[in-house]
Amino acid sequence: MASSLNWPMYFSTKELKSRNINLRPGEAFPFQDKHSIRLLGPAFGVNDAMNKPFSELDYVTSVDVKSPAMAEKIKNLKMSLRDAEKLASEAGKV
Repeated sequence: MASSLNWPMYFSTKELKSRNINLRPGEAFPFQDKHSIRLLGPAFGVNDAMNKPFSELDYVTSVDVKSPAMAEKIKNLKMSLRDAEKLASEAGKV
């Protein structure tokens, strides 16, 4: 029986260059937890990121993937947002 669960992968929608992290638009965050992504809010110009609903953070978007293995593949191959969306879409057609 196929699982209906999805795993979100988080991607940057904006460029960020800082001392500790560099991200291009469409690049996956190196850490995939919401708390760490919220902590980057001020670097993206969102000073109230810790208090906003996650869906309102304009510097992050997500792609739902079908399994932890797919998420690992996206991470290991350093896929872009576009490539991850394509892979997830193709997996949904099976």
